[in-house]
Amino acid sequence: MKKLIIILTVLIFGIATFNAAAFEINIKEEVKVRALEITLDEIAEIKAPELSAAAVEELRNLSFKDSPNPGYQKRLSRVLVDLTIQNLGYKKDQYKLQMPGTVIVRRKSSVITEAEIAALVEDYLKSNLDFEAEQLIIKSRSSLSQVEIPAGDYELKVAENQNLSLPNTNLKLEVWQNGEQVRSLFYPVKINLLLEVLTANKDLNINSKIKRSDFEIKNQSISGDPEELIKDWSEVDINNVKLSRSIKKGEVLKSSYLKVPYAVKWGQKLNLQVKVNNIHVSTFVEAKERGKIGEIITVENLNSGYQFQVEVVSPTEVKMISD
Repeated sequence: MKKLIIILTVLIFGIATFNAAAFEINIKEEVKVRALEITLDEIAEIKAPELSAAAVEELRNLSFKDSPNPGYQKRLSRVLVDLTIQNLGYKKDQYKLQMPGTVIVRRKSSVITEAEIAALVEDYLKSNLDFEAEQLIIKSRSSLSQVEIPAGDYELKVAENQNLSLPNTNLKLEVWQNGEQVRSLFYPVKINLLLEVLTANKDLNINSKIKRSDFEIKNQSISGDPEELIKDWSEVDINNVKLSRSIKKGEVLKSSYLKVPYAVKWGQKLNLQVKVNNIHVSTFVEAKERGKIGEIITVENLNSGYQFQVEVVSPTEVKMISD
């Protein structure tokens, strides 16, 4: 009987002693964290009514490893958690750890949708391209569906010094949080232009003479640099040009499709108008190369033999480039 009483007394004393110093930590099979490091505070439920506030805070601040990037995961082993707690000076019989052998840790994140990115890019392009907003047709070439970033407020903006080109351009975007850039990404788009241009209303052969009746001004979706597009008849000397290539019905007319004859031939005598002290002086020069209207050619002064460059104004007249 005495032996039984002694055994019970030892057991009761042991349990009382354990409960006085014990604490319990519960960690689920999968957890999410927000901070840059995986801490016990974020992944566990800590029950420690007998510990001091300082001791509990020390437990909460235990760090195991860096957190995974948003959208990714890391594994945290029970062995690492056990050893980290014991490094604070606790023995295994002083606490109870409830967790599986391995825990999956994911990062809490904010999601930037593709719709938000597309809206930002569209607003930027409409503000920075030299066309009216209604003339721009902007289509995404990105396979991006969304972007995950660390949880919290963020600012999505277009990076400075963009190199915009038509029809394809690739915009660099930046994500900022708490005054720091946390992510950069590229968002490719295709930009078409809706412009009124001269459009063939039938098939036309090479060397065909240009006729107004063969074209009409239509709204067309244009891909590429619009510089060569002919938008109205004021840009064409209709009496002196032919097609340098065949054009299909519905195709737009470009300046490169026109065969413009040379207005000036080599050796031709040309009238040069020169302004001297607000007085217009006329003299003759000789062309040293052929040229079209608007082109720069070399001519020679008939009296001095001095050669210089001028701009062709008409089949009989040139002007100084500086005029």
